[in-house]
Amino acid sequence: MSRKNILTMAEQNSLVKLTDELRVKYHTLSETDLALINQHRGAENRLGFTVQLCYMRYPSLALPEFPCQKTIEFIANQLGIDPELFDKYGKGINTINKHSLELQTFFGFKQFSAPAYQQHLTLLESLALQSDKGMVLATRLVENLRAQRILLPSFLIIEQLCSEAITRANRQLYHNLTVNLSAEQREKLNELLKLKPESKFTWLAWLRQSPRKVSSVQILEHIERLKKLQALQLEPSTYLSVHQNRLLKMAQGAGQMTAQHLMDFTDNRRYATLVALAIETIATLTDEIIDLNDRILGNIFNKAKKKHQQQFQHSGKAINQQMILYGKIGQALLDAKQNSTNAFEAIETVLSWEAFEASITEVQSLTQAESFDSLSLVISHYSSLRRYSSEFLAVLKIQVTPSAQAILAGIEVLRSLKADNNRKLPADTPTDFVRKRWKSLVINDAGIIDHRYYEFCVLSELKNVLRSGDAWVVGSRQFRDFNTYLMSPGKFNELKQKTT
Repeated sequence: MSRKNILTMAEQNSLVKLTDELRVKYHTLSETDLALINQHRGAENRLGFTVQLCYMRYPSLALPEFPCQKTIEFIANQLGIDPELFDKYGKGINTINKHSLELQTFFGFKQFSAPAYQQHLTLLESLALQSDKGMVLATRLVENLRAQRILLPSFLIIEQLCSEAITRANRQLYHNLTVNLSAEQREKLNELLKLKPESKFTWLAWLRQSPRKVSSVQILEHIERLKKLQALQLEPSTYLSVHQNRLLKMAQGAGQMTAQHLMDFTDNRRYATLVALAIETIATLTDEIIDLNDRILGNIFNKAKKKHQQQFQHSGKAINQQMILYGKIGQALLDAKQNSTNAFEAIETVLSWEAFEASITEVQSLTQAESFDSLSLVISHYSSLRRYSSEFLAVLKIQVTPSAQAILAGIEVLRSLKADNNRKLPADTPTDFVRKRWKSLVINDAGIIDHRYYEFCVLSELKNVLRSGDAWVVGSRQFRDFNTYLMSPGKFNELKQKTT
């Protein structure tokens, strides 16, 4: 079977393409160039010699069989030579070779050699650990060869070099992803390719199912999927050494394959591919679980807000009537004070005492909380939250910065309640993270913490600290530790030394 080309014809052409800008930059002759060129006899020899010189400079090639006519004309115009004379150049191959050796000696150009192959194979292998795109590797190769004044080899050699670098990098990736796997982990990875009991899907297909709708049932199903993958016990060091681009591409490729295709891989490649797929699926599931929780909370808060507005609208007429009534009562009391008459009798001039007592009862029923906040109404949806909140907090590996330690302490309290099958919050339950808006709901006048409002508050604040970057979730893609975006100290020092 023939080897698959890693570069298209268009990509090959782009590597050696001569634009007008590049032609002016690299093919404009200097006085030193002209002095050397004029040492050669015959106009056709001077033209041919110069064309070779320009092609060696850019695109760093030996004289091609069919040089660009536009390039020949550009060079000929500088020399004051008829471009048609180029057809007479090199009737004898010795002339071309002689000129080539002279240019290499004078300007320091070098032929691509076996040592250069090995040198650049090592360079490209390092790059292939980050990207297996043929054009990325070929571009880096060509740039380095030009920088070292090494003439470009044929595209067959370029593709062979890039292909070998990718093959070596793949082997290294497979090794990095599988070197720490135990026999038990390998068995669990193999199990992912088997059919799920009482299902027509494999475990792997079931794990990769997307949420169908926003509901507590769906988030619990996703949590079960995440638990299945967490049982693999893949250590962060297993994949942090692998570039995210390669990891993601391996996972995406595996996601398009059947279980049978994956079983046909060699052991090392199969386990490495399953590890990559597991890591990416963990990230996807984690982010989707967090998103489902956020959307459920959002729906609850929106419903509470809408209900709050509806209650106010429905009671608007009654409130207005009471305001009119109490306006009359207020005026009667002011008149009684001014006339030094009995205040109670003044009230009864407006309405009977029994009707006054009834109006007070009605006003109290119409009165909202002092904060006039819709948060007090979220409690009616607590049953929806309770179905999944304990599992949600238990399955996520949450870490925080020092400024968010209080919220993590609150999460730990809720986790311990789940573990102990207890609903009563301890006396030392942390409340430092409880904002003013939640305070009166979470802690009543007697100083007792309401478990339901506390749970709502914890999940709401967790959402906030995740988005601020003060908290992150191990395994997540969207809510990663901020330090993972930064350059490692070793890499920083290495680059710093290079620039100083």
